[in-house]
Amino acid sequence: MYHPYQRVRILYDEADPGENILLAASGPYLFSLNLNTRRISKWPKETAENPDIHRENQNDGEPPEKRRKTAPKASGLPNFIKIAVTNDRKHVIAVTAEDKCLRVLKLEDSGELRELSLRCMPKRPCAIAITPDDQTILCGDKFGDVYEIPLLQPPDDSQSSTPVPPTHSEDVPDANFVPQASDLTVHSRANRRALEAQRKQKAPLKTKEPLKFTHKLLLGHASILTDMLFTTIEAKVTDGSTQLRNYILTSDRDEHIRVSRGPPQAHVIENYCLGHKEFVNKITLLSPEVLVSGGGDDELFVWKWREGQLVRTISIHQTISKFAGESPDNTEELPESPAEEREAKIAVTGLWTVPRGTGPNKQVLVACEGVPKLIHLSAEALGDPCTTVELGVISTGGNVLDVTVLGRDIIVSVDTYHQAGSVDTARQDNAEEPIARLQAYRYSADAGRWERNAALDKRLQKCNGEVIEVVDEKSMRDVLYGVENLRKRPDEIAEEAGGMIASTGIRNPASRKGS
Repeated sequence: MYHPYQRVRILYDEADPGENILLAASGPYLFSLNLNTRRISKWPKETAENPDIHRENQNDGEPPEKRRKTAPKASGLPNFIKIAVTNDRKHVIAVTAEDKCLRVLKLEDSGELRELSLRCMPKRPCAIAITPDDQTILCGDKFGDVYEIPLLQPPDDSQSSTPVPPTHSEDVPDANFVPQASDLTVHSRANRRALEAQRKQKAPLKTKEPLKFTHKLLLGHASILTDMLFTTIEAKVTDGSTQLRNYILTSDRDEHIRVSRGPPQAHVIENYCLGHKEFVNKITLLSPEVLVSGGGDDELFVWKWREGQLVRTISIHQTISKFAGESPDNTEELPESPAEEREAKIAVTGLWTVPRGTGPNKQVLVACEGVPKLIHLSAEALGDPCTTVELGVISTGGNVLDVTVLGRDIIVSVDTYHQAGSVDTARQDNAEEPIARLQAYRYSADAGRWERNAALDKRLQKCNGEVIEVVDEKSMRDVLYGVENLRKRPDEIAEEAGGMIASTGIRNPASRKGS
């Protein structure tokens, strides 16, 4: 069993559909496939330290995807976690996890990828967006900050191309500092917190070394940032005319969706979309004025984001449970009675709208962590609070990892390493026909469902035939899964509640003894 494709993106060209390029990241390698010529290339290239990842057996006449491969040893290379492409289809922005680096690659006419720049961030990037003029990258990190970085690195930047994580300057601790408490005097929770704070005060302070490349801090969250969108809409001004305005939409672990103005006024917060009870992980625009969000709640939330108004919520938990027992061909059943609390919860990992245009056939797709189903629903019905929304399900045979949109078609990346419905149990080898890691679907308006697109599936065979050996299972799981870890633990919720009580001075009367 080999590493699945954790991220897929399409370079879609409406003017020349024959030149569509598929980008697919498998572990530390990024493949580019021309869907017309079926020419495939891989980045990074093999070197003496990075040997050939596979060699095809040329002794048989089987198709490439069925030939036996010898897999690579890819240990030591960072794994891709984010991919974005510029509007002009010339550049690819890729984020790698272990070194926290933002890479800009150029897509050559031959389909080969060439690295132009590498910039290491202070915290791991978790969301990226590109401005419409293809000049600027917006990069959000786990610390909650959003940076503005030029797409093409200026020549006077001193950052080298070697991935070196940011370091910290060393400060000398205060020799005169004496803690007022010790382990012998601690006897309450408040004292334990006070002692821990004093220990941190005694420890040497760490000062971040400034980034050595051109950047600008635009905005920050007081929580883990999870997703980000950059959008431009027409807005009315005081004289009644309209003008284009830019906005940055960001979501975080603390149930917030923030609407900020675009640069250079990104510090100005227009409003918040508040209503989630759990973390918000994904946001997508249903139309220029309507936003859909999902995360740790059992529902999808639909917003008029400019006003911060909640339009409606749509439950998806019941749909996942309803189809949990279904077992189509090459599909394993989900646990009907999950024993663990994690399996009883929903964690939305992806939201997509397809096709890109408008119309009654426009669909919204929803993926959840560790679920071998892809929920689909009508975008037109979702945006109308008076219309009942019917939810359908695409059974993929393996946990859905990512989706990319190609006109009216979609390409779904499927986890073929783990059992369907599980994030930690590997599949058992059997004689059955293997499940494709990349699957193509097209929506049938007559049937009212998504069906496999055999023609596009055939074009994906070259990519499905490439294999990367899994070297470190834990590292792979960290790349594929981890959204559920955003859910707050009971002790975190209690600590936040305690902080609110301390700040307001309000306590539960029932907790006071002797009153």
